[in-house]
Amino acid sequence: MVSILHRLTDLPVYLENDANAAAIGEHWMGAGQGSRNLLCVTLGTGLGSGFIFNDTYGMEATTWPVSWAYHALSGRASLQMRKKGCLEAYVSATGIVTRTEMALRAGRHSSLAGYLNRPMIL
Repeated sequence: MVSILHRLTDLPVYLENDANAAAIGEHWMGAGQGSRNLLCVTLGTGLGSGFIFNDTYGMEATTWPVSWAYHALSGRASLQMRKKGCLEAYVSATGIVTRTEMALRAGRHSSLAGYLNRPMIL
């Protein structure tokens, strides 16, 4: 894709993860302008983040662990998510949909049961 766009436009083309691109954009022209270090968190269907350290692109963190004790105490130790134990399983739209569907299938009652659907949340 990068090489095709470069050939078509004769311009430099870069491909980047959305959270990393958001961090770079915020550092360059947004809320992080003038900061040497920043953390940019993106929340949507997933949870992502991009880091800038000493004015240099750092890394992304897509797996934010949540302590096993929290899972065990809350009864959520058996979440059927791709990344068990991750904050993403709780705060992303995908995680909210999955947990809601599991609760409804398990017989939990909700006033949203007749109205809630996956496209509405995502």
